[in-house]
Amino acid sequence: MRRDEERGETGAGVYKIRSEDDADLGSGKDWQRLSNGAQHGGAVGPAEGTATPFEEAVALTGVGRFHYVLVTVCGFCLISMIFESLAAAYVTPAAQCDFDMTSFEKGFLSGTIYVGMIVSSHLWGFVADTRGRRQVLLVTLALNLVCSVAAALMPTLPLLIFFRFLNGVWICGPSAVTYAYLGEFHSDKTRTQAIVYVCIFLSMALLVEPGLAWAVIPQPWAAPLPWITMRSWRVFLILGAVPSAATFLGLWLLLPESPKFLLAVGRHDEALDVLRKMFATNSGLPPEKYPVAALQGDALTSSPVGVNTKSPLAIARHMWRQTVPLFKPPYLLYTVVACFIQFGLYASSNGFLIWLPELLNRMGQYGEAYPHHPATVCDVIAVLAGQLPPPVAVELLQANYSSGMETYATAEDLLVSNWTAVQLSAGSGANWTTTVPEAMVRNLTSWGGDSTSSTASLELSPAPDVCVATVNPVSFQNTLITGAGFAVSYIAISPIIKVVSKKTILAVCLTVSGACGVAVLWAQTDLEVLLLPMAFIVLSGMCVSVVNVVVVDTVPTYLRAMAVCLSLCFGRLGTFITSLMLGALIDSNCVLAIGILGGYVVACGLASTLLPSEAKLKELRG
Repeated sequence: MRRDEERGETGAGVYKIRSEDDADLGSGKDWQRLSNGAQHGGAVGPAEGTATPFEEAVALTGVGRFHYVLVTVCGFCLISMIFESLAAAYVTPAAQCDFDMTSFEKGFLSGTIYVGMIVSSHLWGFVADTRGRRQVLLVTLALNLVCSVAAALMPTLPLLIFFRFLNGVWICGPSAVTYAYLGEFHSDKTRTQAIVYVCIFLSMALLVEPGLAWAVIPQPWAAPLPWITMRSWRVFLILGAVPSAATFLGLWLLLPESPKFLLAVGRHDEALDVLRKMFATNSGLPPEKYPVAALQGDALTSSPVGVNTKSPLAIARHMWRQTVPLFKPPYLLYTVVACFIQFGLYASSNGFLIWLPELLNRMGQYGEAYPHHPATVCDVIAVLAGQLPPPVAVELLQANYSSGMETYATAEDLLVSNWTAVQLSAGSGANWTTTVPEAMVRNLTSWGGDSTSSTASLELSPAPDVCVATVNPVSFQNTLITGAGFAVSYIAISPIIKVVSKKTILAVCLTVSGACGVAVLWAQTDLEVLLLPMAFIVLSGMCVSVVNVVVVDTVPTYLRAMAVCLSLCFGRLGTFITSLMLGALIDSNCVLAIGILGGYVVACGLASTLLPSEAKLKELRG
């Protein structure tokens, strides 16, 4: 086969402009042969002094210990993101007494972290494409740890909201850059599977976090500090920062910069060194045995090196130059569709999930109060909000009221007669303090007094309002089961994605998810309340990774981090808007809120048919 090549020097590496005959290089069809050759000392590979395409070179490193460590550290990045973004779901019911929050304030507190993600998402995409994926991860994880501890110590709701906003700014780095960082250590053949595997850590987080919340938040801890009372929910926020610390250490000690990023910015020697170390770690052979002498440059790369990072205007211009190609053919349609779908996926899997513990808590309280009167989710909310009467017969209420009034009248007559007798004897100088019978005290105090003895006063003081923030165990149990559902879904999708196209997975899962979301409106039994929200959240949540794979596969290297950040920015916007919408409407128009949410996810399923096919993805990569 004739290959028309043009070679030239760039730094210490060699670049090559690809010809038509190279369109299929790096497609991965010979991956197994190349990988096996690399693991056995590698006679397979290019001849000394020739340039090797990156996809072929990274496949030659094999798959082994390096990639297992990589998936684990990247998985902890996602665990850190989940712990931070969903912490407020468990904190808001427990912090009710500290801040006396309305439903809207609860929704705003839960969604504030996503505002921080939205405003910083584009910036981290630029920094990751100019300074490197690893550097962004290290800096943001460290700052997120600091802000998480500070948020737990804030004395007022505005300050807590502010630090949760900062949490969103910093945790946005790991949540978006992780996928690009992980994918760039893999060839086309293994990239999709690696991203699917790392998303299993998301389900682990959804199992561990409610379990941790269940173990910590119900504890009656109250350690007084000079400016706050250190309660259990504050301890929970601090413990939620532990994954950030662990990920920082793992990344700093064990992993290098992305070799594809190094190649994209012209640092060929460093990229080759990273690939050699990967090969040595995976195969156990010396790095010198790696059968690649030079790397072929990326003809589509537009290097950001040389941008003045100290000039906000220069940064804004370069961010604009990186963003504009995403909204031009051939990427325009796919960018718009991916952003539209991510909005719906995050709205359902995160926005609704944030409110799920609160809704389950209300369902549990209703079930305890009215165990023999099942009701739909929206009816339960209306009853607890006082918009509907409780499901008790009016005759029973009247009977209870009449019985109570008769008891009170009897107690009052007895008290007056005793008081008259005492007044008569007081005239002769006798002690006029009398003891009221214990039964009468119980009757009187049930109407408005607090008594610690059997001696009652005529002036009955009203009982003080005591705030008791309770979190029903049902909210923890069902959230744990939802996390288990995530784990099962990610394990199931791993083999499915090998034989079923990404478009088909998205269309089917999102349509079913949206239908389950709408069906939540009619859920009454415990099983329905468990399964329908779980299907709604899990089926849409597991599609986030599939959309991320499509985005990564669709655009060239120098646009990947920006493209992922942009699509996830719309996803976080969906979470924030959903959190506010539920906070504003859940008490007044629950049916409308849930109906909008479920209907939008169905629309996402239809829109997914516009994403590129597998053949189109190969064409875009070529």
